[in-house]
This record gives sequence, structure tokens and C-alpha cells, in this order.
Amino acid sequence: MREMESVYKEIQKRLDELSAQGASEEAVRRVIQEVMMEYNANLGKQKEPSEPQTAEDYLMLAGETENEVQKRKYLEKALKLDPNCYDATCELLQLRYAHDPMKLVKETGKALEKADEHMQEEGYFEDMGDFWLIFETRPYMRMKHFYMRVLAELGMIGQAIREAERMLELCENDNLGVRYNLMSYYALTVREEEAKKLYEHYDEEELARFLLPLSELYYRNNELRKASDLVRKVNRENKDFKRFLKMLEKGDIGELAAGFDDAEYYQIGDMSELAACFLDCPSLYMNSDMYAEWALGVLQK
Repeated sequence: MREMESVYKEIQKRLDELSAQGASEEAVRRVIQEVMMEYNANLGKQKEPSEPQTAEDYLMLAGETENEVQKRKYLEKALKLDPNCYDATCELLQLRYAHDPMKLVKETGKALEKADEHMQEEGYFEDMGDFWLIFETRPYMRMKHFYMRVLAELGMIGQAIREAERMLELCENDNLGVRYNLMSYYALTVREEEAKKLYEHYDEEELARFLLPLSELYYRNNELRKASDLVRKVNRENKDFKRFLKMLEKGDIGELAAGFDDAEYYQIGDMSELAACFLDCPSLYMNSDMYAEWALGVLQK
């Protein structure tokens, strides 16, 4: 993802230079084609080692090494060059406080407060709703997303909800898929009105990551007709749903997510999609054996 952002920045840099000359539409297309051709030509090529010069260079090196000590050094150098390199901040905090989640959430919160001040000073909040479209806002959004996940993992769901809602205000297109986490958080805390508004806002998106937590929310509120309608929808769209429910009923759902640690990459219609549902908010499914037993009964009728 960050590699492509570098490509986009290069395109923007050349377009800015071009705009000063009153470039034509054809010239703009040509610039974009040139940059993409250069990028494609370099794919798979062994790059000549060069001295890192920017925070992004050190961040890339940190991502390439498995050596934790070296990784820390690269991240620290990135932050020395650019204190507002939020991707490096998050990665370094993860390394420092991997075994102290309470310290991790505290320090990430502090870092985010500083990031808020910087973003305010730079005037980015004037583009409310269009974050992510502006490349400079993406690391900030990733930091907020990281903070939201850490809060949720510690059971601080109220604050995680506030962070998620704020992210959707900043980026209406929701490029990070925060709406799926938020739907699960609403289900966990049985916030039906908020969940319905979220569902309607995104045109009643017919994906398991929306429908499954909403179904469980209705079940928890004893609105079984609504819950069963959604269970049937998920079953029609996902061939592995019954198997998922059986795992949920037996309480071995953790086995499902083992080896699948990123909700961003999955295939709609199979078990990986359901694993993504689980990863959106594991707490929602930890005690869902009765829901799973009921849902299996619905599908047998």
C-alpha cells in the first residue's frame, strides 16, 4: 500500500510542475503513463542498494528486516528525520510495548493527540470527509485505525466506537473499512439504532461483515424474525457459513482465525470472509454458542 502511495506522490509532484506551465489534458495523461511505466518496468528488478535519505526510505527498510533490533533503529531514524511519520510511530510503539497493552494504548493515545495538533496546524481538518483522498492524511488515518483496534482488543469498546465514528466523519468513503468494525462494535454493545443508521448509510451493503453482526444484534434484542432473515442472506452468499456456525457453536472459533491475521485480505463467499468478520471484533463471537445453535436451527427449517 505504501509503495503505491509513493507512486501517486511522484505523479502528483510531476503534475504540480506541469500545472505551472498550463499543461493540457493530453500532457497530464502522458505524465501518468510515464510514471506507471517506470513503476512497472522496475517490478521484480533487483534494486541497487542506495543510502536511505528520507523517513520513507527508513520505514521501507524497517518493513524488510526481520531483525527486531535493526527494525527499531530504522524506525527511530525515520522519526528523527520526520517526527510526523505516523506509520513509523505506530510500528515503534508496537515493538516497545508488545507485552504491555495498557502502556501501548496510553502511549498511542498521546501520540495521536500530537498528531491531531499537527493536522490542525496544517489545515487538513478543513477537508473533513475527504481524508485519504489527500495522501498526507493517510498515515494519520492508519494511526487512528491502529488506536481503534488496540482499544477494542482491550475491551474499551466505547472509546473504540468514538474513534471509528470520527474516522467515518473524516473519510466518508471509508477506505480502511472501519464501518465493518463499527457494525461489530454496535452489535457487541447492542446499539440497534446506530447500527441501523450505519447499515442504511452504506446502502444496506449485502456483505457478511455487515449482515452477520447485525443479525447477532437482532438476536440479542430478541428480534428473531429480523435476525433469521439476515442469517438466511448470509447463508445464500457464503458457502461456508454453516461450517462457521458449527465452529462457533463448539467454541473453537479461535482456530478459524489462526493463520488469518488480516481482515483486509479475504475472498467474498468463503471461510476467509467469515474469518474477517471474526477479526473485526473477536469479543462479539467469543460467547456466541447459543446464537450459533439458534442460527443453525433457522437454516434447517
